Amino acid sequence: MEALRPRVVDLVDAYLDRLASGDEVDVIAELRLPLPVFVIGELLGVPPEDRERFRSLVRAMKSLGERRASQ
Repeated sequence: MEALRPRVVDLVDAYLDRLASGDEVDVIAELRLPLPVFVIGELLGVPPEDRERFRSLVRAMKSLGERRASQ
């Protein structure tokens, strides 16, 4: 995990730079999915070109889990 620290810091900095428009932003809401997906993708060795597909799969699994929990 320590080896990932510089990449995670860069990712968070990039998100914060994009969010620095002056408008009020919920940082937790903006980072709660992209950041863990990035870290898990890195740990699993998901190639950069497959990250968007991986992100879509994680969103689908999250949605399925939420639907099951509400039943």
